Amino acid sequence: MSTDPPSTADTTWYRALFPDELPDGRVTTANCGDTTVAITHYDGEYAALDTTIDHDGPALVEIVTDSDPV
Repeated sequence: MSTDPPSTADTTWYRALFPDELPDGRVTTANCGDTTVAITHYDGEYAALDTTIDHDGPALVEIVTDSDPV
């Protein structure tokens, strides 16, 4: 995983975590500006998604914790 984000005029990049900070098979959250994202590490691959949910249930960040396996 590159440590240098791509350069784009209309995009702000945030470092959520370093690759060795999230063991394989785990999930955690990170604040990136005003957005909280859930980050997964599964089978050597990383993915992130916005935790905003547009309904009246609990926020994804309240459901998924860094102690939960992926």
